[in-house]
Amino acid sequence: MQLVIINVGDLKIMSKNLVETIVGIIVIAVAIIFISIAYQSGSLDYGIGSTYEIKAKFSRVDGVKVGTEVKLSGINIGKVTALSIDNQTYLASITLAINSSVRLPSDTQAEIVGSLFGDKYIALIPGGSPDMIPSGGEIVYTQSSVNLEGMIGKFIFGTAKNGAEAGK
Repeated sequence: MQLVIINVGDLKIMSKNLVETIVGIIVIAVAIIFISIAYQSGSLDYGIGSTYEIKAKFSRVDGVKVGTEVKLSGINIGKVTALSIDNQTYLASITLAINSSVRLPSDTQAEIVGSLFGDKYIALIPGGSPDMIPSGGEIVYTQSSVNLEGMIGKFIFGTAKNGAEAGK
């Protein structure tokens, strides 16, 4: 028979490591749950079944493609079905398929918005008009996507130019 001697200090260290490991596992599990809930709520579908088409014209549609989501109050209510150029105005014309159960006021505004992960979507902001946009109608009020690279370039090179002129 062999006698095993265990130091009480070693037991305290082992139990402390075990508690830290369990807490770490719980924190990771909670983070995974929150990320999955956030992902699911961001991609909620309004049950896009039957749709009607409307158009919107923008000066810039950077990042928008066929299949891009159309959202109203953060809920997906449609998709981009076509992109083209208006040969008279040279504006980008986007065709949107909107869920038939969603009727949009005639003064609805459409904006091209970037998500936190860089994806673009069309955000619709309903107006207060009692008249609705008919099937085949057009959203008149639009706001194009922001050219972030161009803005950063202007800021950097504009600041550098102004700084160089100030030193003369």
